[in-house]
Amino acid sequence: MWVAITAACITSSMFLSALAPNLLALALVKSVIGFDISWGMWFLAFLPLGVLLILTMPLLAYWFYPPEVKVNDEVPKWTIAELAKLGKLTRNEILLLVFMVCALLMWIFATA
Repeated sequence: MWVAITAACITSSMFLSALAPNLLALALVKSVIGFDISWGMWFLAFLPLGVLLILTMPLLAYWFYPPEVKVNDEVPKWTIAELAKLGKLTRNEILLLVFMVCALLMWIFATA
């Protein structure tokens, strides 16, 4: 649970439109100094710190909340069986993936 909360906080800070205070900060910067920050500029400015935080978060979680069970030989077998039950991606799932990626790209690179 701790990893989910911290990951949400980090990624919400990385993306301009993911968190209301980000938009408030954007409006404040624009009104005070007149500098307009785009979605891409916001993302690139936070990217180095965001990547560092995302990469260190699992290690910190492991240190602060170590797992009770560290080795279990049944997990790989169970995972393979569950993936086999799911089967290959269907045509609709692939279409959904393509549409989502296109929507995300249009959202990121939209002007005005």
